[in-house]
Amino acid sequence: MTVARHFRFVSKSANLRNSRTKMSDQQARLCKHTVFVFIAFMMALPVGSALLAQPNIGNVTINPNPVGRYEKMELTVDLTASYANPFDPEDVDLWAVFTSPSSVDWHVNGFWDGTHWKIRFAARDTGSWNYTVYGDDGTGQDSTNPGTFICQPSAQRGWLRLSMADPRYLQHDDGTSFLGIGQCRCWDLGAVPDIFSDIQAHGMNILVYWMPSWDNMLVTLDTGYDFYDMHHAASIDTVVEKCEQHDIYLVLTIWNHDELRGAGHPWPRKYFDDFNPFHDLSDATGFMSDSTSWAYQERLYRYIIARWGYSRAIGLWQTICEIDGTTNFYNNDAATDPWHSGINDFFKNNDPFGHPTTASKSAGSIWNWSYGFSIMDLPQVHVYEDGVGISNTIASQTRILWDSHEKPSFIGEFGAQLGTAPTTKHFHDGIWAGLAAGGAIAPLDWNDGGDWGDLTPEMYDHGKYLADFVFGLPFDQLGLEACSLSMAEEFEAWGMLGDELGFLWIQDTSPGEVNSGATIGLSGLSLGQWSFDWYDTWTGKCLPEQMVESPSDGFITVTIPDFTNDIACRLAEVGGIGQKVVPLSPIGDVTTWPDTPYRWKDIADHIYAQAYQDSFSYDQPRVMVAYNSYDSTFTGRLTAFGLKPNFAYQMKLVGKPTKQWGDDGCDQSNEYIGYEGRWWREQPNPGNTDDADYEAHKDDSTYIFVGYLLFDYFATDEYGMAEKEFALESSYHVLWNTVINSRPPGPHDSSISTHWVTAWGYNPAYDTTLTPGEVGLYAEWEPGRDLPGEVVLPPWMYNVQLILTEESFHQSGLGGYWAGAMGCDTTFFSIPGTVEAPKVTSISSAVGAIQIQFQWTPISDARYNVYRGTNPSFTPGTPLAKDLADPNYTDGDPGIVGDPNVNYYYAVTAVVGGIESSPSDCVGEFDIEMLSE
Repeated sequence: MTVARHFRFVSKSANLRNSRTKMSDQQARLCKHTVFVFIAFMMALPVGSALLAQPNIGNVTINPNPVGRYEKMELTVDLTASYANPFDPEDVDLWAVFTSPSSVDWHVNGFWDGTHWKIRFAARDTGSWNYTVYGDDGTGQDSTNPGTFICQPSAQRGWLRLSMADPRYLQHDDGTSFLGIGQCRCWDLGAVPDIFSDIQAHGMNILVYWMPSWDNMLVTLDTGYDFYDMHHAASIDTVVEKCEQHDIYLVLTIWNHDELRGAGHPWPRKYFDDFNPFHDLSDATGFMSDSTSWAYQERLYRYIIARWGYSRAIGLWQTICEIDGTTNFYNNDAATDPWHSGINDFFKNNDPFGHPTTASKSAGSIWNWSYGFSIMDLPQVHVYEDGVGISNTIASQTRILWDSHEKPSFIGEFGAQLGTAPTTKHFHDGIWAGLAAGGAIAPLDWNDGGDWGDLTPEMYDHGKYLADFVFGLPFDQLGLEACSLSMAEEFEAWGMLGDELGFLWIQDTSPGEVNSGATIGLSGLSLGQWSFDWYDTWTGKCLPEQMVESPSDGFITVTIPDFTNDIACRLAEVGGIGQKVVPLSPIGDVTTWPDTPYRWKDIADHIYAQAYQDSFSYDQPRVMVAYNSYDSTFTGRLTAFGLKPNFAYQMKLVGKPTKQWGDDGCDQSNEYIGYEGRWWREQPNPGNTDDADYEAHKDDSTYIFVGYLLFDYFATDEYGMAEKEFALESSYHVLWNTVINSRPPGPHDSSISTHWVTAWGYNPAYDTTLTPGEVGLYAEWEPGRDLPGEVVLPPWMYNVQLILTEESFHQSGLGGYWAGAMGCDTTFFSIPGTVEAPKVTSISSAVGAIQIQFQWTPISDARYNVYRGTNPSFTPGTPLAKDLADPNYTDGDPGIVGDPNVNYYYAVTAVVGGIESSPSDCVGEFDIEMLSE
């Protein structure tokens, strides 16, 4: 049976079988393979058959089956055929067609590994796959009957891709975001045997690796340009496998500049002349243009793709490192650009797994290589500079790449200019600058074990600080753009900002002293309330957050916490204008027994790593709740970073009885919450109780009852992040889980919410990656209370706690026991009643002063709250003034009212018997400058 051979080499030159015109080196090399060739021919010749019998494919062994998604599946093929060179696909060819469950064909070439014929593949889709193997030796073809294998879900995320959401960043094949952090250690990895585990343990994920003549070059003086060194190939196999095991992506470099540099170039090490067997076909410049040389190059590139293209550990194909260092001339674009276009196109057109491509010029060259950058997938530049200036150079060049090319870009190498081992500060400044300026991969420090040294343990720690800072940020999903920043001249500041998230890095260019009281101006924030979460880049510790309200023009000035050297910040939009925004803090035993144990399992019952159990505390997460302080029920949004991953939390309102809280409590709020939810008897005999117990003993001074209402829940993702919109409409008893201690949902329980549980790569909560799986969660209705969706809190000005409780799913031990996690003691909101709203009757500006005065009609027995906003439809949030006795107010805040460029609006509510009215109509708009004339 004859079929088309897709992704199969077809020479652009004449048939190379007859291209040899002399014995010399070529036939001499063949003599070294006499035994191999003889055995190959004998295997191809069954007794009595002619020399040119058609090829025969015998047994095909598959390993493994089933196989995990994106994991290596290898076919070992018994191929009997007539050939002299197993690396020449014109002589002998092997390939397979893999058909996915959705009937998509993947055409993948095989290769000779020195002992066996093999085909390597990784499946994108789960389910049942078919495959057929084909062989061709020029005398005919043979093929196998279709085979099958099963692809199962795995924790892997697949090959790197240019993001579909933002072309300036990367994603995995499964759609999840990727940001690279790593280093260049391009050869002799045996000298740094812990490099793979060190990279993974510090949250790093990318490694630049070469195949140079002094390490693992496939074509050598011994093999010639048409045979390949199988010992070197096996060494590369090991590197690829180690990277797969440690979730590391290689920038696999096909050619380093040394191997393509010949006599006449000003740089040293003319290794094309000395060690590259392609010099038998042409000089270094001819390597770029000679058709015969190109044909043999195609065979080499085909082999590289066939042997390693399957692997998710191949992050990028770097076709050439520092192309200006090649040929017989320096920076010879006329010779190198057509060749670069050809090799880039070959990998783009012949790699069925679609790995992105990159290439580079040197730091000393005119780095803006417009033609090369236009055809490769990821432009990169190299930077070698001493001192504190490295950060400005890296950030500036990263920003130029961002502005010039709608592609992911990065600093592919950086280091000290004089070839000295990097210092921790140099490494630190470089990686932070590139990230903050928009790099898709943080700058990659050059390490060679010699003049430029290797990463030290302290430098690895700084890599981890950066990894922790970006952990969980979906860079390609944020809509990031460079943000406009303004600071004093002794500082440099870089940052990226999206609609809801962003980050900044601020550097003191003359470090040494503590910077106190420094400010930064920031433009482009969307209207709302933003959390500035400051980060000590030298210790990896979070600093206290700041809450800032962005005005309508989007420009704010923020005071930076004290810092030395540099500091970073993550920004998050956490609330709307007029909402009350509160951070949650660690809490003790709230509506639980004393010393209740925490849970150390996720919702799929995976146990967290012991190191994570030992180190995690609720001082670490950042949880912000933005809520409407005046609404028909308690509504808002929770934003969380750094909670336990793949974990369920209950959301509760908890009363504050005055027996426990004194003047800071509110018995009416406590009672309303308890009657809609449950009762916790704090004393005597702590435990859950009921309405009858409360009513019988609420006036007894020895009893304390705390009302609490479980009104919603959420589950975090693998990074411990969550965002939850909520509205108090239900009263629940507890959560249930479709995997752990499940019970059938009752007729009044909530619907089942499905959560995808996974953990991949650097995740300190787990010892290993997790195979993804679905877990369903649902909430059990609180018996005897209003049905879900029908709970209505009575009108009142509520003074309660808002808390998060760990859900234990009725487990114990490592399963915990509904421990309190985080909360806010000062949660105030109003449910409006039927109190008449006041009517503002007049408003004026005091002559000669920056003041606004207004008054309203009085209401019997009322106290008044005043609210201020910057638009006529603002939602009342935190009162500007509250509990006023008189029906008038003067706003004389010069920091607010004195701004002639902002219009202000006011609303008033009346409070009678603890019930707050709806707001008055807004009054305004007032230009203070005009009113003061």
